[in-house]
Amino acid sequence: MRLQDYMASTGRTVGRSESVHRQSSRLNSQATGKSRRQKRGKVKLRRIKSVQCDLQDLRRVFVFELEPIENRSIYASAQHQNHESIHPTQIPSDGHARLTGEADSTTILDLEPIPSVADTRPAVLTTEPEETSIYIEADDSSDAASIITLEGSCFTELTGVHRLGAEFEHGRRYHGHHAGLYFQPDDERAQERMDLGHHMYVHLMDRKLYFAPIGNEDQRVLDVGTGTGLWAIDFADEHPHSWVEGVDLSAVQPQWVPPNVHFYIDDASTLDLYGDDMDFIHARGLNGCFDKWDEFYESVLKTLEPGGWFEQVEHSIEISSQERSPPPVDDPIPKLQDILSDASKITGRRFDVHADLHESLERAGFTEVCSHVIHCPIGPWARDKNLKDCGCYALEYWSEFLEDMFLALMTRFLEWDAQEARAFLATVRKQFLVPKRYLYFNIVVAYGRRPP
Repeated sequence: MRLQDYMASTGRTVGRSESVHRQSSRLNSQATGKSRRQKRGKVKLRRIKSVQCDLQDLRRVFVFELEPIENRSIYASAQHQNHESIHPTQIPSDGHARLTGEADSTTILDLEPIPSVADTRPAVLTTEPEETSIYIEADDSSDAASIITLEGSCFTELTGVHRLGAEFEHGRRYHGHHAGLYFQPDDERAQERMDLGHHMYVHLMDRKLYFAPIGNEDQRVLDVGTGTGLWAIDFADEHPHSWVEGVDLSAVQPQWVPPNVHFYIDDASTLDLYGDDMDFIHARGLNGCFDKWDEFYESVLKTLEPGGWFEQVEHSIEISSQERSPPPVDDPIPKLQDILSDASKITGRRFDVHADLHESLERAGFTEVCSHVIHCPIGPWARDKNLKDCGCYALEYWSEFLEDMFLALMTRFLEWDAQEARAFLATVRKQFLVPKRYLYFNIVVAYGRRPP
């Protein structure tokens, strides 16, 4: 309702001082002159300096349009304006969120109705290697990355999880649950890198999610270190009659997932809470996560049912090169490996789990152990089309992975300044773009079976 209509209905009048009338006339005149220089017609400017009436019984109503896509802080605009926030349970049935406050005497509001939206209440937490050739044939004529199209799954059911706090350090966000247990961030940048890494792994594994011969029957599956949950979601899409559970320290999984997917937020160093009847346990990207790997593998064996399969996928953090000429004298890549070695000694964590993954599974008691070593270029320099695409993924992945992996290690344990650490990592990142360095890294896929 406009102010004038409200005054008319209550029998009150709106006065305007003579000075305000002259000011308004001058502004209207300026606006009219300006409109003559424009082709879009007359533009009227109007300013009310004061309103002489009693508005004590008027209240100001703020209407915010809710965002049904993501269950986030949908009232951030109100908080940004230093107003009182609204909890989602206070949303009226018409779908509008309202804040009320006393209006001053210069406020005129024309409120347009906002259509009701769907319910956006927060979701509830229900949550010996085979020898292969190292040499990759290079495509020396390639000077640009391929265009990659990422395809995702169709999500059907909302079952996501709440964020369990967060820790912030040097502008990055880390997990709040068991804070400090893991060294990589879980903010938006890190999540995009995890998603990209998932597509990189799948491309390198011939569009397969796993190599273990688990069969096509219904499975009860556990994904350890699920991250953003893409592997669990894709597996559930491929096996709609299987039940898939994912566990991670960070609540960064999507909110829309298939109905046969369930996420948990927990420390995955031991799996005692997940029963003893899993058909398949999958783990990926756990380098540096645990200090007692023998206990982790023991818990995996206990969680699997007899005859169940376990598969682990890890990539090397060591960067190798196929360049034919000697590396530059000031090459920063060897220093990167020295940093990892020093951090491993201080933290007690291993960052080279991939190196003896096959032997580790055999020592743990798994049978029928098999492993594959895959070499992935960093950048689109390979001649093979699939490797060229994977190299594009890897280039983008490693550009973010460097900071995600090393920043916390260098600042927390090696006493580097954050700015100094980022400057050093930038010199490493530049090496990815040096022609004919032919940088690559290894991915190891190993799987074994619990004895029947």
